[in-house]
Amino acid sequence: MFYNRAESSRSRYNVPPPFSHPSYGAGPEPGTYGHHQRMQYEPGPSPSQHRTPPEPARRLLRSQDPALPRGSHFPPDQFRSQGLRAGLVELQRPRLGRKYAVKDRRPLDPPPIVKIQAFRTVETRRGWEEEKLVEDYSNFHELGLICHVDLFEVPEMSESSTVPCREPDDPDIVARIDDFYIRESSKRTTALAGETFVQAARLEHRGNTVLFFVFPDISVRTEGIFILRYRFFELSIFDVAEIQPAEGVPIGPILAETYGGTFEIYSTKDFPGLPESTELTKHVAKYNVRVNVRESRRTRNRGQDESESRHSN
Repeated sequence: MFYNRAESSRSRYNVPPPFSHPSYGAGPEPGTYGHHQRMQYEPGPSPSQHRTPPEPARRLLRSQDPALPRGSHFPPDQFRSQGLRAGLVELQRPRLGRKYAVKDRRPLDPPPIVKIQAFRTVETRRGWEEEKLVEDYSNFHELGLICHVDLFEVPEMSESSTVPCREPDDPDIVARIDDFYIRESSKRTTALAGETFVQAARLEHRGNTVLFFVFPDISVRTEGIFILRYRFFELSIFDVAEIQPAEGVPIGPILAETYGGTFEIYSTKDFPGLPESTELTKHVAKYNVRVNVRESRRTRNRGQDESESRHSN
């Protein structure tokens, strides 16, 4: 018995007929087995898009305090918005330092530490107004609080405090220590090396939350007797980009300033050595503030000093 193998296989395996020409009849219905759907062409990215690298993500300086709104750079003005007057007080002044050298950059010791003070105006029972010192700063944010130091040379060591003063007849006078007047034109800030700008550090001190400015990395390039001037800024008040290229000092309102005590910078040969770290230095080191801590007095090594003296000359 003879049969058509093509027709038998087509009926046996239910293979659909080939696509027919419109003049000879329509093919399978759309969606049925054997219907060939044509895919739509979707253009891909252009070659220029392939060559352009993606813009890197910008890392913004943000506080870790959860109380700040997400995405904020700096907290709002914390002093003027609350009607507070800011002040500074030097809690720890440096006593000595070694002249800056290329291979021996010894910072001032002990490290200068300045405390922020805030004064609130309150009304007394008699209707008078007086300023009251804020003791606890747990509601303040340290981000954006900046302190800058200037250097002034004085004739001799003194235990007296440096008093800011203004003379109407001589506006160049800015302060006085004993009988010596300090002039703005005698500023020696260019002789400083290291971090002349620091951000506030929030830590616990004597049972309260305080804001400190710690300068652990400041050296002086020349010998002599000097004092430091501290100036306090808040970056939320003015544009961060407004920086003087020459001196690197922000153009903006100075919230507070104060002058520190005297200290002496020795040559490598005459340096007497470093004393034991103070209790305040050891205390701030517990809060991850980068300071050098010594448990005992460190005397100078004459052989090492002679080698360092040759490098510094």
